[in-house]
Amino acid sequence: MNKTRGNSAVYSAVTIAMLLHAPHALADINLSGFASMTGGKLISSDSTLDGYDDDFLFEENSFLGIQANADLSNGLSAVAQMVTRGKDNWNTKLEWAYLGYEVNDNIKIIAGRQRMPFYSYSDYVDVSYAFHWITPPEATYSVPFNSGTGLGVLINNNFGATDSNLHIVVGRNTEPLEIQGSSYNTNISNMVSAAWTLNYDWLTFRAGYSQADIEIDLYDLQPLADGWALAGAGFSQATNNPSFATEWAGFSQYILANDGDEKGTFGGLGLTIDYNDYLFVTEHTSLTTEGSITQDEATGYYLSFGKRLGSFTPHFTYGAQEVTPSSSSFLDTVPRGVSDQIDGLIATTQAIFGEPARDNTYYILGLRWDFHNAAALKLEYKSQNEKLPVDNTNNLLRFAIVTVF
Repeated sequence: MNKTRGNSAVYSAVTIAMLLHAPHALADINLSGFASMTGGKLISSDSTLDGYDDDFLFEENSFLGIQANADLSNGLSAVAQMVTRGKDNWNTKLEWAYLGYEVNDNIKIIAGRQRMPFYSYSDYVDVSYAFHWITPPEATYSVPFNSGTGLGVLINNNFGATDSNLHIVVGRNTEPLEIQGSSYNTNISNMVSAAWTLNYDWLTFRAGYSQADIEIDLYDLQPLADGWALAGAGFSQATNNPSFATEWAGFSQYILANDGDEKGTFGGLGLTIDYNDYLFVTEHTSLTTEGSITQDEATGYYLSFGKRLGSFTPHFTYGAQEVTPSSSSFLDTVPRGVSDQIDGLIATTQAIFGEPARDNTYYILGLRWDFHNAAALKLEYKSQNEKLPVDNTNNLLRFAIVTVF
């Protein structure tokens, strides 16, 4: 078993055990849980979409979570949540582990590992039973992590009939980041995230903003930069053209400028209308990074409509995503097929910098059936058209049984 994942499972079990065995005179323990068992496959395509291909997959969006809430009295509480996911080979991860203290009726302080308030559904993004989709639209919910470790504060107020909730978190995240199929160690520090939610009866408005310093351990960049400098010098000598040495040395400087010391910002706006049996939800998000090897900017939005018909809720969602990647255009002048060394440098550089621009639109047709007072069956058909890098359409069919307990 993977050592890191194994340790996470051990820490999670120890945390839950400590809560469960606390003296009942000091803590009132409540256990709750949630689960989603999901299957899906692409139809009429040999590509991939949202982690699925043309084979039937059951693991990608299947998971089970357990949460322990301990009331320690006098405003003090402890929360631990662990989730085991199919796509992680059913290894367990500690998602939440924090202490909370209610200063008064309006202010609560949270210290420890907690959910970052990026999106409208951030607080319960894993609890599929809480919303109409199987998962919120992946193109918009694109930040590669949900939780961080730090200090948070919840400030609740009422302005007449309007409820106000301000959620601020200052923290850090060190989860590995997946880039082009490779895993890199990260240090996302000085992270400040704030979200303000206003609710008036059937209308909810939400605005959020986050920023952080992003350091990615790009252990392969120095050898890559040195390789371009040496190749430029050698090719200049072989062709008696000194411009290659100067130009390819510039590649080295560009590569090392992307050393993982980056700034990131995230902004989001959301609106929810839940009126009688009608539901409308929309979100718009923008993720930008400065000096990033992954992407310069990613924007996304969706509009979702639903209608409750007894125990059934048919719904329709339309959305779009546009990604502007970091540039690899400096490779356009490099001759191909000259040598295995140069071709190898090109391939390695493109693997890191060469993520293509993406411009996608999609729609989701779905049906939720609440066949049980604590469980629902969900069916979804998603069609996504990719305009860039090539025009292509993928169609995904998914089903899920979701529950809370």
